[in-house]
Amino acid sequence: MMILFDETDVFRKEFKKLHKRYRTLSGDFAHLKIALRITAIPCDKHTAVLARQGNIQIVIIRMKC
Repeated sequence: MMILFDETDVFRKEFKKLHKRYRTLSGDFAHLKIALRITAIPCDKHTAVLARQGNIQIVIIRMKC
């Protein structure tokens, strides 16, 4: 399974703003990308699949930081 992460300009702007408040955000996000490549999308109270089309999924995940 190949997982691609497309980042929009809006995402990059918000990420930069949030990184100022949460210094560990970039490391946490890097670990999240690795975890998603290794395992399937976890199903718990912090994760929701917003849309599915074929083998493409849009997922929202609440991070610990």
